[in-house]
Amino acid sequence: MVRTLNLYLDSELSYGWWEASLIAVKVAGNGVKHACNVRRWIHTYLGTSRLPVHNYGWFCSSLLEDEYLAEIIQLHLQEIAKDNYIHAQDIVDFIDTPEMKEYMGTKHTKISVQTACHWLWKLDWHYQKKKTGMYLDGHEREDVVAYRKAFLG
Repeated sequence: MVRTLNLYLDSELSYGWWEASLIAVKVAGNGVKHACNVRRWIHTYLGTSRLPVHNYGWFCSSLLEDEYLAEIIQLHLQEIAKDNYIHAQDIVDFIDTPEMKEYMGTKHTKISVQTACHWLWKLDWHYQKKKTGMYLDGHEREDVVAYRKAFLG
């Protein structure tokens, strides 16, 4: 912000507002999007006299920290996995049911598909081709047994 204002307010230079912000962020190794952010931050500061603060490293909690909720979702996914493939939209739809809305309260009743993808990853569900059982000499393959234990219970 200071670099942009220095370039813009310098009477010996003839940079406009946009040019000053772009040069300042390029020198710092950033791109055009960051220049837009710097201009917005300066406008906010001029209007409110408050400097913007970053939130890097702030702790963000997940609803999945609720063990009961994670278990309910796991059970629902296992039921779906018996007959079909699992999609992130399945979690979105499950959270949108009246029972889940009642359990979660009014604050958290909808999640995005991207959040559902993140939850699938945190619950150790990964995208892979579904393996079929193959029997050799009357015994099931070990990887198929492990797959069934992990995903089908």
